[in-house]
Amino acid sequence: MTETTDHTRPVATPEAEAASSEFVPERPVHRLDVGPVVTLSTLRLLIAILIASAATGGIGWLVTRAFQPAAAHVAWWGAGGVALAFLAGLGVLRPWRGRHLGRWPMAWLAHLGACFVATLVVAGGLLYSASAGEHAAVGLVVAAGHFIVLMAEAVVIGKCLKPYSV
Repeated sequence: MTETTDHTRPVATPEAEAASSEFVPERPVHRLDVGPVVTLSTLRLLIAILIASAATGGIGWLVTRAFQPAAAHVAWWGAGGVALAFLAGLGVLRPWRGRHLGRWPMAWLAHLGACFVATLVVAGGLLYSASAGEHAAVGLVVAAGHFIVLMAEAVVIGKCLKPYSV
């Protein structure tokens, strides 16, 4: 500690000199830089996106085939479009990059926004190119596929971060 004699100039004590010689200034810690540096499993995320999209396409194909057999093929296009949107969103998330545990929720939120916008673009393109009787099938498969893939991704990210929970 330092002592002041006349309130203008601090006088160094031996304890303060010993402590100051060992002090190494660090960069300021941001409030989100908490916890260990973690990377997410990119392979698991890719597999979850592809399996959830394929499941959505298969279920969408079965349901569409039951109600509107001529439009059953668009279920695969819708599921593929959702898969492409989420794969593009992985470029925003960059799960292979190490981040502090406190930063992953913000990165995932940015990823969700990018996936939502990409899904809207894909849905707009698919609805524009679909025939007159296929609009409902495309819209339902893309909407259902977006939320199914989102839930699959949330499960994978939760399992990746669970070992670091309290």
